[in-house]
Amino acid sequence: MSPGPGPGDRVTLPRIRGYLRANLGDPALSAERIAAAHGLPVAALRGWAAGNGVDLERWIAAERLRAAREALRLAAAPPDEASALRAGFTGYDALNRAFLDSYGIGVRQWWEIRHEQ
Repeated sequence: MSPGPGPGDRVTLPRIRGYLRANLGDPALSAERIAAAHGLPVAALRGWAAGNGVDLERWIAAERLRAAREALRLAAAPPDEASALRAGFTGYDALNRAFLDSYGIGVRQWWEIRHEQ
């Protein structure tokens, strides 16, 4: 996991976003990990996030899905367990479920459509 800023550094949305993106591949990435990396109590981080209109768990899930989609858009090979794990999903089924929930089609079908063009 990449280190966050020191405890004296000011917490900002870009700083949290940078940390989140640097650690998306870690399936253990959570509010607790983000808070610890920034020297904050979890409640303070959640309060700060809520004040900025951010639900941390949804944000992590959305960022993982965005990263997976971008990687798959560029990938020559179809999605598999390894591509799901690299994006921080617990496995292929979790990635496929995220695609179904967000786009209405499975990850393999999404990849095939993108690569037909």
